[in-house]
Order: sequence, then structure tokens, then C-alpha cells
Amino acid sequence: MRIKVFVFIFLVGTLALVSLVKTYLVFEYKRNFSYLSELEQKIQNYKNEQSKLNVEISIIETEIYSFTSINPDSLDSNLR
Repeated sequence: MRIKVFVFIFLVGTLALVSLVKTYLVFEYKRNFSYLSELEQKIQNYKNEQSKLNVEISIIETEIYSFTSINPDSLDSNLR
């Protein structure tokens, strides 16, 4: 009878220990997942900002090109 009680207590303790380890691993996974999700969101924001900057740079470059392609003498003749 004493061995049965010892085995029962050992099995319950082992089950409790496995449950605690599983709970710890699930919360650790969730914490890492939320961190990675947050990091991915920051990367997306930086990519969006980079895209916006690329568009602005291209617009500025085309504006500079259009201003440099205008002949200043033709502007003077239109004003007279």
C-alpha cells in the first residue's frame, strides 16, 4: 500500500511539473511572438517611410530636371 501511495504521489508530482513547464514554454513563446510581431511592424513602418522618401526623391529629381531644361531666355521673351 505504501508503494502505491509513493507511485501515485510521484506521478501527480511529475504531471504537475510537466504542466508547469508547458505553461512556461507557452508564455515564453507568446512573449517572443509578440516581440517579433512588434519588430516586424517597425520594419514595415521603416519600409513605408523608405518608399515615401524614394517617391519624394524621384519627384524632386524630376522637378530639378524640368527646371534645368527650361531655357531662361524663353522666359524673358514671354514677359515682354
